[in-house]
Amino acid sequence: MTRCSIDARASAAALQSAECCLLDDDATAEIVRRCEIGDGTRLLDLGCGRGFLGRWLLRAHIRVRYAGVDRIEAALESARKHVPSGMMTHGDFRATDWQPEFDVVTAIEIAIDGSVDESVLAAAAAALRTGGAFALTLASLDGQNAGRLGTSLESVKQRFAYADLVDWTQCVTPFAHRTYGWWLTAPWHPEIAEKCTREAKAALVAVERGLFNYAVLFARK
Repeated sequence: MTRCSIDARASAAALQSAECCLLDDDATAEIVRRCEIGDGTRLLDLGCGRGFLGRWLLRAHIRVRYAGVDRIEAALESARKHVPSGMMTHGDFRATDWQPEFDVVTAIEIAIDGSVDESVLAAAAAALRTGGAFALTLASLDGQNAGRLGTSLESVKQRFAYADLVDWTQCVTPFAHRTYGWWLTAPWHPEIAEKCTREAKAALVAVERGLFNYAVLFARK
């Protein structure tokens, strides 16, 4: 795995990221750059939650054709409010019959167990057009990310023509502490409050013990 290389000159660097996500503006801009997201891009956001990426792109004045899907209706309500031009779908993206019509598929912080979920890879591969880009963030709380991801990369290469894992632990960890601290006092909807609080407590313990890891998988079909 290579270290992250964030372009400090990115045009969106001065934007403020939503507090619900661990990625700061420079890191998000790097994902946008590597996936070649621009005006008119057909973007599918798996497990979109509150629509962090869609909101960020709007503030960056990047007019994509945004589609988000999530199982938590309360989160989607927020996404619809902040990304009114997007198409939000309530449901399980793992059980959806996707067609290869998207230029980019993202799955940002849908889990904190550090695993490369085969069902996520399958959904992304099915939804992407040939040559399309995929970005998956992988956070873990047990300090074992490096060995686990090295093995997972082989399964990724079976579905995608190109794959690269980038270690962003050093870039994200300081921001992680602030973000999860905010999570503990955030006014979450009752439907997701318990889950978010539980994850925040576990993540803060991992950060304090030096067990927090964060990587990004970039792939192309």
